[in-house]
Order: sequence, then C-alpha cells, then structure tokens
Amino acid sequence: MTSTAFAGARTTIGSVLMLIALSAAKPQDTTRVAFDKPPEPRGGFAALQQAMVYPQSARMAGFEGKAVIEICISDYNELLDVKLHQSSGDSACDRAAIDAIRAVEWIAAKQGENPVTVTVLMPVQFKLNDHKPEEKPLP
Repeated sequence: MTSTAFAGARTTIGSVLMLIALSAAKPQDTTRVAFDKPPEPRGGFAALQQAMVYPQSARMAGFEGKAVIEICISDYNELLDVKLHQSSGDSACDRAAIDAIRAVEWIAAKQGENPVTVTVLMPVQFKLNDHKPEEKPLP
C-alpha cells in the first residue's frame, strides 16, 4: 500500500482489492482466466500516487472516505475502461481517483509470461492527516 502526505491530507492507493481476469480484449467480456501478476502503473504505485490530488473542497469539509474504482487493462497495456464501482461519498474525491488512474500508463497483468486483459477493483483512500502533538515520555 502506498500513501503520500501533502497539505494536511493524504490519499492511499491500496493494492488491488479484487482481481478478475478476462480472456478477451473487450471490457464487457466476462470470461475469466487465472493470472499470476496483477496490472500496475508504469513507475509503480508511486506514479499513481503522484497523479492523485486530494480535492480542496473535501479537505476543507473534513471529508474522509474510500472510493473503489473498476479498471480494465488490456494485454497490450492500454486502459480500456475505468468507472466508479463504489463511491467514497464525495463526488470530487471519486473524480480525483478516476482522473489519477487515467493519468498514468499501465502495465498488463500476466499469466505466466503472457500478458492478459484484466478488470480489477482498486481502493483509493482519502484521509486527512491528524495533527496531534507528539507524546513525550516523562523524565
């Protein structure tokens, strides 16, 4: 799991929540196949984290939540489809998660050494940083 703090807030991109492999290049195909390695952003999840923006309106409102985004990555490394699977409860955060996923290049999942088209659910956590004073041990 990757997280980055900035301006009093952070987003966390979790490892893939659920993996569904598709045998065809079309996202609406529901034929499932096993795979060994899930898709990932080129540059790792740090690249996706860099593309993520915690919306100012959500920060100012004190909003925290988790969006789950469904993405389909082809066997030739193309983002075929991206949609909201479960809302965070804030439309600006949902849009920020989708925009970040669209902003990065993807590497296809693999079954053995062969790339396969997959649909995955990816959680994106929006959490404000707590600014609690450090507790110091008594002398």
